[in-house]
Amino acid sequence: MKKRILFLLLLLQTTLMASAYDIKVDGLCYNYTSDSTVAVTYVNFPNNDLYVKGDLVIPATIIYEGKKYAVTSIGKNAFYFCQFLKSVKLPTSIRTIEDYAFSKCSALESIEVPEGVNEVGAAFTPCAYLKSIVLPSSVAKIHLFFIWSSDRMEEIVCKATTPPTFVSGDIPDSSLSKIPKEYFFRQCTLRVPKESVEAYKNADGWKQFCKIEPYSPDEVFKPVEPKSTLPTPTLDPRAVEKDMSEFLKLSSYDPFKWTQDDHFIMQRALTRIRKVSKTEGTKTIIDKGAKASDLNMAEELFNFIKDAASEEGYSVPEENE
Repeated sequence: MKKRILFLLLLLQTTLMASAYDIKVDGLCYNYTSDSTVAVTYVNFPNNDLYVKGDLVIPATIIYEGKKYAVTSIGKNAFYFCQFLKSVKLPTSIRTIEDYAFSKCSALESIEVPEGVNEVGAAFTPCAYLKSIVLPSSVAKIHLFFIWSSDRMEEIVCKATTPPTFVSGDIPDSSLSKIPKEYFFRQCTLRVPKESVEAYKNADGWKQFCKIEPYSPDEVFKPVEPKSTLPTPTLDPRAVEKDMSEFLKLSSYDPFKWTQDDHFIMQRALTRIRKVSKTEGTKTIIDKGAKASDLNMAEELFNFIKDAASEEGYSVPEENE
């Protein structure tokens, strides 16, 4: 237990996850993928919830230090947990959308993947309120795990005349899904080019859809309008900075038994600590001018560690003023 307490104390002075991006332009973060291309990435994973919000338009190119770069990919975890992102318009320069790119974007109800994209990963796993998605004729490889994780998915439109290949075969079982796989394939309609209906009915993965229907090439697809049944999250970041002590309801004092959610909770707590404190040698100085909510989080985390120590008879020194 002593090692566990020391580990918890160390967390107060260290960062579990750091922001990792090469450049930042107009509020979006990017990583270099070549001398002339970049991929959109996250600002600080997993503390990414206030990264973007509202309606987002991703540019096809950016200029950084006088040099032009093409935006060709939405990277892994790029918009993870951006719960205030309501819609996104992707540029035609995009070629790949990687796994978990829009994971847990709970306000996102529909998306159209532009022409030019040839590979889509499990980019929307999970995306609880996603109802419709349009895939371009250019897509050749896809991982459809994300669609099964949304029990509200109503329609998938795939414009490719040749059924895209499943990157890893069939959709695997996962705790992320709250509905049986068979139910999903019964409720969601797959719409494809008229001449390709039979091909999709016989293609691995795609043939599991019970409803495969043709669409007209002249048909214009519009994003699903948000319904009043979906609670609209506040876009005021101050709402996230209220009393956050509930984040410290971890499943165990033992960090070696923490779940992924526990690690996320602790990371959020540490982020708030860093906002209001600085370290001089071994002394931690609390910023008395910080917001009360931040000071509350600092106190809650300190108390959590004291409670963990007291279980085994160890004592933790009081905070330095």
